[in-house]
Amino acid sequence: MTDNSRSSAEIVPIAGRDAAGRFAAGNPGRAPGSRNRVSNEALQAVRSMKDLAIEQLRTRLENNDWQAVLFVLERTLAKGRVLEIDATSPAAITDALSTGQLTTEEAKNLATVLEKLASIEEINELRQRLDKLEAIANARR
Repeated sequence: MTDNSRSSAEIVPIAGRDAAGRFAAGNPGRAPGSRNRVSNEALQAVRSMKDLAIEQLRTRLENNDWQAVLFVLERTLAKGRVLEIDATSPAAITDALSTGQLTTEEAKNLATVLEKLASIEEINELRQRLDKLEAIANARR
């Protein structure tokens, strides 16, 4: 019989880690947004049950179990309502608000999104201009 147990004082090195268990220099760890094996397996298990879940929902619908329907719809449909407006200018948003097509909260959210998109576009434009300036500066060297 062999003794495969290790003493608690014995340190077993882990590839890519330092003695304290932290990631060693040059090892950034897992890529951002990647999933581990357990998460992937759980997701696959849930996906494999979709046919059974749909059949269960169908059975509950036939038995007039509206709580089950509400449960599913609340978790699958987007919150709020779908907005359709013809233009995204401040004047168009103001018109939609004044005619009642948009609530004040929806108008505020839409204005915030448009502001963020405009900021992103401005940053991209500045980045392009900076790239051009860097190219000119590098060409002069």
